Amino acid sequence: MQEDIKLAWRNIWRNKRRTAITMASVFFAIYFALMMRSMQLGTYSHAITGVVENYTGYLQVHKNGYHDEKTIDMVMPLSDTVMTDIMDTGGVTAVIPRLETFALGASENLTKPVMVLGVDPDAEHRMTKIEEKITAGTMVREGDNGALLGVDLAKYLGLGIGDTLTMIGQGYHGASAAGLYVVQGLISFSMPAMDSRVVVLHLSEAQYFSSAFEMVSSLLINIDDPDDVEEIQTALSEKLGSEYEVRTWQEISPELVQQIESDQAGGYIILALLYMIVGFGVFGTVLMMTTERKREFGVMVAVGMQKTRLSVILAYEMMLMGLSGIIAGVIGSIPLIYLMHLHPLRFGGDTAEMMASYGYEAIMPFAWQADFFFGQAGVVFLIFLIAIVYPLYATSKIKVIKALRA
Repeated sequence: MQEDIKLAWRNIWRNKRRTAITMASVFFAIYFALMMRSMQLGTYSHAITGVVENYTGYLQVHKNGYHDEKTIDMVMPLSDTVMTDIMDTGGVTAVIPRLETFALGASENLTKPVMVLGVDPDAEHRMTKIEEKITAGTMVREGDNGALLGVDLAKYLGLGIGDTLTMIGQGYHGASAAGLYVVQGLISFSMPAMDSRVVVLHLSEAQYFSSAFEMVSSLLINIDDPDDVEEIQTALSEKLGSEYEVRTWQEISPELVQQIESDQAGGYIILALLYMIVGFGVFGTVLMMTTERKREFGVMVAVGMQKTRLSVILAYEMMLMGLSGIIAGVIGSIPLIYLMHLHPLRFGGDTAEMMASYGYEAIMPFAWQADFFFGQAGVVFLIFLIAIVYPLYATSKIKVIKALRA
């Protein structure tokens, strides 16, 4: 076997041009497959991260029924006992209280429905890094009669730092909610849907605005391992009882899950088409290679080499070329994928506006993780193995006289 592999390695370099063509076909196959898959996974990961780490958390605890009827009347007391029970659950790293409600925000001449988000800055920063999202001004603190406006909302209302925002809405159990707030800063969640409507207040100020004193609408939960989300959900549901509901980010944002699943289906179709092109390209290359060597194979069989051994050596040749092309493709794609992972493509102009209208940040991120490198390399190698079956079969059935006349 070792001797056959050495012989195969020498054979593939006898005709460097032929070898280069075969390896190049595999190189570009794995290169484009990796680039495409990295872009797909990066897009999904960015969408999930944007929703989970910027807004929903991996899990949320609400008063039972809040998920189906998201009104200010479905808030719950901010209980130290509940907070402690959650933090004592294995895998939980942080609990973040929030109060969410809706109001009508207005400047001097314009009005717009807004989402009022009451946060505890210190707790919030542990998960969402909220202070890093402030593009101008300063974070709201307890006792501040100020607000942070989403950058797009501020632009729409024509408000800047130091201007006054008027808000009117409905408070807890029918109480009126109204207030004047100084714009203390601007914030960007890198989610156009949030940036165009969010008003961030300190938690205590949001409670005062809505007359929901010592109340919160949700407790966001951050965890160590996203793969444990369902296990932690079950543990929390059993611990907290029927008075509360525990929801995963998938249940809170089903439209995102459906969107990713739909996009993945389209991505798999595109990958399948790429694999078909790759398969036929590799098949044509190896078929050409074996056809032009038909006389060579006939001579080898005529001087006594068994057809089985000839097929084995040819298989080694093709696998060595395939593996070499795959390794070169992986190595060649790593620098660009890593660069795109660190510095995603950022769109501008009409493309950026179109993506923003669908609620996406106008960037094209790339994933950087080992599993898809191995996965795509394995798929391309499998395609290569399938493509060489017929040439190997044809070689094993070679007719010496006919081959010598070729």
